[in-house]
Amino acid sequence: ASRLEPLQQSVREAQEAAASSPRQGVLALLDVALRFKIENRNLMSAAEDAGLSSPYQAGHYSWWHESLRGALAQVPGVHAPDFTAHALLAAIRADLVAYLIDDQKMAPDAMRSSLATYVDDVLGTREEA
Repeated sequence: ASRLEPLQQSVREAQEAAASSPRQGVLALLDVALRFKIENRNLMSAAEDAGLSSPYQAGHYSWWHESLRGALAQVPGVHAPDFTAHALLAAIRADLVAYLIDDQKMAPDAMRSSLATYVDDVLGTREEA
């Protein structure tokens, strides 16, 4: 089994959640990514840097972006899912995660709660039809 199997399983579960509630699916995907980055922040910072001038050139970024863009496309009122996916992923960059937890001493649960609030701010808080 792959070392990434637990992560992939969590992503599948998040995508299944999106079937009944697209907004919850978006938050679930971001939360999976954030939890993984929190738990592996030193490795993730190195992977995002990886000698590249931008984390957007890393192969895993494209996969996360496509997964999130697909989930956002299902959310009523999201008119630019491609850009919105990039903007939401920027909120969980590994260097930001490491800075907030290691330097600013933000608790991981507080960071996850703040992310949920941010997603509500970006997507709006109206109920789905």
